[in-house]
Amino acid sequence: MKKFYFLLVFSLLAVFGLNAQKHNLGFRSGSGQVSGNEISYQYKLNDINRIQLDLGMRSRNGVNAFKITGLYQWVKDLPQLGAGFNWHYGFGAGLGFVEYDEVLFFNNNYGSTLLSVDGMLGLEYSFKEIADIPLQLGLDVKPSLQLFSEYFDPVRVNVALSLRWQF
Repeated sequence: MKKFYFLLVFSLLAVFGLNAQKHNLGFRSGSGQVSGNEISYQYKLNDINRIQLDLGMRSRNGVNAFKITGLYQWVKDLPQLGAGFNWHYGFGAGLGFVEYDEVLFFNNNYGSTLLSVDGMLGLEYSFKEIADIPLQLGLDVKPSLQLFSEYFDPVRVNVALSLRWQF
């Protein structure tokens, strides 16, 4: 698993290059039922829009799950809180795959695919603005409507803390 994360991070860096302040890459850890911990990547399209991709995996209680979510976001500065603060909101979709343990889930077909419709609302702070440290700290809420999933709740709200490197 560690090799997979290393290869994913290395591949993203190699593909996208090092353009100033257009990329954020890190981890998002929260209460997600399908994918509690995620690798999170943001690409800045312009001054107010960006794309966020989250790749999450979990393995617990006889269920292995993998989900990728893509979100389109609007980002707004929060000068009332100080330099470096912003809030964001957006929407997107996700695709996941679930595999069940044959012994624990003997009446199941041992796997399924799920689709989701996702939203996001969050608050972020960039240490680059004040201390010239290329880190971003965020807290967000991601509601999700999960379709075609037999094991997971159809409606789920994921609250997460994220830490991303800005480059």
